[in-house]
Amino acid sequence: MNIKDLLSLKSKVILITGGIGYIGSAMSKALLEAGGTVVIADIAEKKPVEIAGGDDLAENLKVLKCDLSSTDSTREMFAKVKNLHGRIDVLINCAVYGGGAGGKKVATHCIDEM
Repeated sequence: MNIKDLLSLKSKVILITGGIGYIGSAMSKALLEAGGTVVIADIAEKKPVEIAGGDDLAENLKVLKCDLSSTDSTREMFAKVKNLHGRIDVLINCAVYGGGAGGKKVATHCIDEM
């Protein structure tokens, strides 16, 4: 096995919280270009083709509406990801926390349940 195969994102499921923001959307697009299957969980809504920059990459992208300050919303999001892909290989937490989120706190205990 060479390093390219070892670091390949092909067939990897990547969950990005806050993936619609400036940094999150850039990361999402880059991970799609690297061959990953990306699921974005964000309180904002945007069409996959707008984030991916085209239909080819958009077919490997799913956007789920999720309020990470809500335990129920977070649990529902993890259940949808599990239903869609059966697993999460990579988790990137890029969602706003603190002042930018109106002082809301992220429901972190739901991650342990996944």
